[in-house]
Amino acid sequence: MNKNINSQLFRKKYRIPSTRLLGWDYRSAGDYFITICTKNHYCYFGKVIDGHVILNDFGTYAQECMMNINKYCDYAEVSNHVIMPNHVHSIIKLVGKNKHKEANRFGPLLKKSLSSLVNHYKGRVTKFAQANNVKGWAWHPRFHDRIIRNHIDYENCRNYIQNNPKKWSEDRFYKQ
Repeated sequence: MNKNINSQLFRKKYRIPSTRLLGWDYRSAGDYFITICTKNHYCYFGKVIDGHVILNDFGTYAQECMMNINKYCDYAEVSNHVIMPNHVHSIIKLVGKNKHKEANRFGPLLKKSLSSLVNHYKGRVTKFAQANNVKGWAWHPRFHDRIIRNHIDYENCRNYIQNNPKKWSEDRFYKQ
């Protein structure tokens, strides 16, 4: 069997290839720009009025969880974020050093990795949704990440986050 086809099989079923950078250790210190979307881009967290996000109680909780990463996580810091009606943007800085590098792989989440952090965040928000009977609640199963490579890239991501509410009607995730 072709090696390329083999890499797309898991338990003899095809799976979607990873969107993560091949060979990159997602526990590596550095800045990452992430986007996490709700399933079907449904606006669970609030709305945007005149370029300002107005969070409902659920959105306020999602924001608190994002801000609490700085308080409770010793390997990550959130330097900037925005909770939009149907998605979250954040710049997360992973800190610390790993004794050995381990490339991103399919399987159990690596401790202190970007994926484990996002998984924890999504889990906390989902637990709140379930406890408060948020009808139809679900996250999109994946998240988007971008490794921020330099100061200019960082500033571009920061500006994008800051201006996202003002450009809501132009956003690719826009829904009323």
